[in-house]
Amino acid sequence: MIVRNIEFGNGTPKICVPVMGKNLHLLEEEISNLQGLKYDLVEWRIDFYEDMDQVKNDIYVIRDLLGETPLLVTCRTQDEGGNVCVSKEEYCSLLKPVISSQCCDLVDLECFLDEEIITSLVKYAHENGVKVIMSNHDFSKTPSYEEIMYRFSKMEQMQCDIAKVAYMPKDSDDVLTLLRATNDASRMMSCLLVSMSMSQLGVISRISGEFFHSCMTFGCAENASAPGQLEANVLASILEALHQR
Repeated sequence: MIVRNIEFGNGTPKICVPVMGKNLHLLEEEISNLQGLKYDLVEWRIDFYEDMDQVKNDIYVIRDLLGETPLLVTCRTQDEGGNVCVSKEEYCSLLKPVISSQCCDLVDLECFLDEEIITSLVKYAHENGVKVIMSNHDFSKTPSYEEIMYRFSKMEQMQCDIAKVAYMPKDSDDVLTLLRATNDASRMMSCLLVSMSMSQLGVISRISGEFFHSCMTFGCAENASAPGQLEANVLASILEALHQR
């Protein structure tokens, strides 16, 4: 899958760097500070924005600042570890103008928010040429192997382009469960996959995607958006070293 100038699913996992500024001025500073970092795409976490009504206007500025760098827009809800509590209707009304602007290349949609609304947003995104990353997060535990496989399958059935899961491990067995599920799902699913085990315990999952078929990983610039994220340049060096094994 090619998004602008980046090919997902081939070679090293693509590095996504989140920006979480609460207003346009801070976002502009964050994006400026990305100079010198090695990354492939930027995730704008709009759930950290103070004025959600301004997102639909400010996205045009963000698009111009990023040039040809792919942009992923995410509104992570509190239920999945994010920074905003919105109704399913508010979630839909917030993301629709973002999608219709065609300024973002990918949009993150939470699989289990509401099936009817998420299905409609997937269709709307594809009609506007926007790729869909469908996601599920749990900051307290890692589901069973069978449950992870079910969730990946559910995302594929809902016509996502990339299925993403991120879970908190309690021990090394949880990390192995996630990696095994990702590897097995990659053999039977048509969509691409992204998976990560959070915290220091799960760091191995953030660097081993080329071997377990996770096409993207997250590295940070100034602020990490989830536990266990490595600094982007450190992450890039590790991924390149593993690729040249």
